Amino acid sequence: PEVIGVTPSFSEIKKVILSEGRFICHLDQKERKRVCVIGSEIAKALGRQGHVSHSLRINHEDFQIVGVLKPTAWKKGKTPLLTSRHLDYCLF
Repeated sequence: PEVIGVTPSFSEIKKVILSEGRFICHLDQKERKRVCVIGSEIAKALGRQGHVSHSLRINHEDFQIVGVLKPTAWKKGKTPLLTSRHLDYCLF
């Protein structure tokens, strides 16, 4: 999986749609909270652990999952930029 560091404005710019939870917010950033939003494929692979409030270990550090992306979470017009097979991302 690919890990991408983003700011809260990323969700507005990319029109992120979540199936569960929320996106990273300014308070998370200000308080340097270890939170992440995961792609639908990661959530599926994690099973019961792939939901909001569970933890995910990234580079030997635990991050709390605060959101899960929908399978076609990023769209431009009518053409999905990312489909469910591409959403093996973790955003923090």
